[in-house]
Amino acid sequence: MTSISTISTSDIVTLSRGRLSYDGSYSIVLDLSTYERAAKMARGSYQLAILSGSEAISGGTLRGRAKSYGGRYAASAKNFLARCERAGIDVMTVVGPHGRRVVVFA
Repeated sequence: MTSISTISTSDIVTLSRGRLSYDGSYSIVLDLSTYERAAKMARGSYQLAILSGSEAISGGTLRGRAKSYGGRYAASAKNFLARCERAGIDVMTVVGPHGRRVVVFA
């Protein structure tokens, strides 16, 4: 996974010429075909939630007993992103508003 600290989510919106609106989720998928390809790489509901942007790759959104298994969830997220990269999907992490780590699938 490529980590780029000099680019922000506002830069991504600018680079995509207004075709993307950032809604504050934990992930950004630049087009539908990328989403479909990445969804095939996902194994389980947590990895699909990372793709849809409802779960953070940092584990910060885990609650209850799931929080005690944070290491397993972190490994799951790492494996999912690695599978996406091997499938030819560009994956990068950018710093969003308030220091939030946002995963971009391109």
